[in-house]
Amino acid sequence: MPKSILIIADTADTHADAIESVLKDKNQLIYRLNLDKEALSKTSFSYRDNNTTIYTHQGRITTCEIGAIWVRKGVVELSLEERESETIDEIIWRNEWNRSLLGLYHALSQHPWISPLPLVIKADNKLYQWSVAREIGLKVPATLTSNIKQEIEDFCNLYGGQVAFKLLHQDIYRNEQQKVVGFYTNKISLDDLAQFTETGENPITVQQYIEKAYEVRWTIVSSRHFLCRIESQLSDSTKVDWRRYDLPRTPHYSMEPPELVRLQVDKLMEVMGLEYGALDFIVTPLGEWYFLEVNSIGQWLWIEDLTGLPITTALADSLCLLNQTYSLKENPV
Repeated sequence: MPKSILIIADTADTHADAIESVLKDKNQLIYRLNLDKEALSKTSFSYRDNNTTIYTHQGRITTCEIGAIWVRKGVVELSLEERESETIDEIIWRNEWNRSLLGLYHALSQHPWISPLPLVIKADNKLYQWSVAREIGLKVPATLTSNIKQEIEDFCNLYGGQVAFKLLHQDIYRNEQQKVVGFYTNKISLDDLAQFTETGENPITVQQYIEKAYEVRWTIVSSRHFLCRIESQLSDSTKVDWRRYDLPRTPHYSMEPPELVRLQVDKLMEVMGLEYGALDFIVTPLGEWYFLEVNSIGQWLWIEDLTGLPITTALADSLCLLNQTYSLKENPV
């Protein structure tokens, strides 16, 4: 009996929409579990004697009917507005859903995933990423994560008084003007540390600032490599962090990687146990490649739109192969 490919995302996820469309063209059975609040309010869940059943507008599915799994969103996350108005009942609702989902993922742990969720969660830690990258020979900017003011000042002095400041966890916040903002990578100087106190501060992360010729978004799907060169230095908005998108002024091109770096990236993915990753690199004017980070559920559609790289199709093909292999294993001919 054919198995269904389970997509775990939310209703507004255009990347999940793109994958679902290609899979439908390939005549695959698809079941999508959306984890946004509105969708889950119409979702029923039953776990009994190690058997899990889900009911949505698509109908009923059990874990034994699932083949391959692709996760874009693993837990219930709320918008900033939803978090600010959350009641005690809603907090309990969210927490119980998340614990129930963890039970579902355990029940599916022997199924094939495009990156198993525990490894995705582990890989989300940048300190772990940088450690693995250095061990396999990739160049990584010198990095310090600390809340010791003197240590941070000494690090800034070591690299000429200006370093890159970045957050280990990305989120959105409301500033003093009540405007919703996110924080990107920024250059900071010793003057910016003046208000950093000696005690009580959270650790911050600073890196040696590396001069760039261009940046690379490197997407990997089951050992297939898709590289996009981003001319981030052509726009003042994107010179420090290309995520301050200025697409008209930052051309994107497909490219091939140096063979040594390609082998190192393959090793990185192998050690971290990831089938999918969106990696960011800096390339210096001297042609040196510096690894910045890997996002194990990172976005790719804008890269595909600008370069024609067939990332969506590659992901769909991988899911089809995983599903077919698992279905044959469960139902040998």
